[in-house]
Amino acid sequence: SPEDTISKGWKYDPPKALSDVLESIVGAVLVDTRFDFEKTAVIVEAVISDVLEALTTDLPRDPVSELMVWAAAAGCRRISFQKTQSNPDLRRNDSVSVVVHDVVVVGPITATNLSLSKGLAAERARTVLADPTFDKSLEKLCDCVRDLVVAVPEVAEAIVADDTTAPLKLTDETEEGFAAIAKQKLLDGEAESAQDHDEYDDDVVDMDVEE
Repeated sequence: SPEDTISKGWKYDPPKALSDVLESIVGAVLVDTRFDFEKTAVIVEAVISDVLEALTTDLPRDPVSELMVWAAAAGCRRISFQKTQSNPDLRRNDSVSVVVHDVVVVGPITATNLSLSKGLAAERARTVLADPTFDKSLEKLCDCVRDLVVAVPEVAEAIVADDTTAPLKLTDETEEGFAAIAKQKLLDGEAESAQDHDEYDDDVVDMDVEE
């Protein structure tokens, strides 16, 4: 369905030929209309109308971002992705595992491409880590925040408050990189939420003024 395509688009791995065909058709329509963008846009919108109707401004995050934001909010700083080869003869990584506090929580998961493997691993890891009944739940594996607060409360607060100094090149295959990227995604999400709230307040004020 269009809704499923939009909300779970990361799961699809269509052949590149499909996008090439669509691009060629749109190009042919543009040429046929003598490069009339408005006419071409009307035709394209009609073709993808079911998808456009399902689009919203509140789309779910991809599973990798979802895992990162959730982990950052929980205060865990020891998560990373681990790439491996399912077949040594391939000479390339095609599988992904999620490691939390040196424990492989999920994986290795292999899919048609590395990006899909990563998404599937993140989706499964989020489910496992969030369930307190699992032995590998975050509640049972992670002691990041607790250890910091018990050891030196003032240092813990400083780390949480001043976490802006990060390497220029970050990778989620290291605990430090994952934590830094996750923290930034969390902050970006909070900023967007605050902006949406402010816009809503402005709309309410405008309505009051009009009344």
